[in-house]
Amino acid sequence: MTRPWAILVILVGTTLASAQDWNQFRGDDAKTGVSSAMITPPFKQKWVAPIGLVNSSPSIVKGTVYVGSYDGHLYAVAADTGKVRWKRMFGKPVYASPTVVDGRVYVCCNGEQGVREKDKQQTCRMVCLEAADGKTVWDQPLIRADVTYDLGNWAGGWASPAVDGRHVYVGSDDRYIYALDRATGDVKWKYLTEGRVHAAQTLVDGVLYSGCHDGHAYALDAASGKLKWKFKTDSLVNSTVAFRDGQVYFGSYDKHVYALKATDGELSWKTETDPGVTSHIVASPAVAEDAVFIGTWPGMMYAFERKTGKVRWRTPLGGRIQASSTVANGVVFTLAHNRLVGLDVNTGKIVWEQRVGNAFATSTPTLALGALYVGSREGLHCFVP
Repeated sequence: MTRPWAILVILVGTTLASAQDWNQFRGDDAKTGVSSAMITPPFKQKWVAPIGLVNSSPSIVKGTVYVGSYDGHLYAVAADTGKVRWKRMFGKPVYASPTVVDGRVYVCCNGEQGVREKDKQQTCRMVCLEAADGKTVWDQPLIRADVTYDLGNWAGGWASPAVDGRHVYVGSDDRYIYALDRATGDVKWKYLTEGRVHAAQTLVDGVLYSGCHDGHAYALDAASGKLKWKFKTDSLVNSTVAFRDGQVYFGSYDKHVYALKATDGELSWKTETDPGVTSHIVASPAVAEDAVFIGTWPGMMYAFERKTGKVRWRTPLGGRIQASSTVANGVVFTLAHNRLVGLDVNTGKIVWEQRVGNAFATSTPTLALGALYVGSREGLHCFVP
């Protein structure tokens, strides 16, 4: 069934990802999580690539899927067959999603070759590879094993980068947001926050937006790294900021979803989720023409009116939600524990679901090339109508 709402998004949306490519986490520089892929469930599994536990979210460019694995590799997989074209070893799990631009892959990862095993968890690198064969163009350490950071066992590279004509922008567990020279990897500027930065960087009109574990959402000048504004929530912000029509949207561990004016960070609205329940929001929002979609840790999927923050619907999915959502052709897709679920954007009714693997997974569904790609403990899955 063709949905009028979906057609409206295709015609008037200004930040939609291409149906052919999905080159980064959330699909575009504005991180909206909206795809123009005109496919509708039900789906069947076409293939699964057994490449280890995949919590990274797939990026797809020119028929190749790029995705990280807990086995320590970044993989390039043929989108039509699931065959591995190349893989690159980094020594520790690759959590972050890669960004693919102009024939090169940019990924934030853990581990350094030659570093003692017990120290590898406390390293973080930003790496540029050739998309064709995985060969290194440059490799820039952000957190070094010879420097002591009070970061704990989960330190490393979580954030997905944004890329423009000059710079690669990425957040790190050392509390900095970095701008690196795109050609060489040299640090051009860095901005010190008060917490870890796991959120992907959102880049629109020369402004960089980022969530941070210090509880703030930041807006920085992309050219200089100077602060334009910051907005304080009541808990950490792991959610990646999404931009649409002069507003930015994100979730916080304080259980609220926020909408701010992109120009000055003024609050437009905030709405509480899961009232009366111990909860938080890890996921990033998908922001469509008239609604914002996001899941909460206890497993409730929400749709909010984009202009007002009013709850349009909420649907319990019966499993924890850490994965972000993706909207395509009138359906919003997410992972709840180990179930891939599609919900009608207007009603919240579940229209399709499929178990992927036997354990909790956090990979965000990617819809491109007439298929849906998602990771699980079993590897990388491809579903087709």
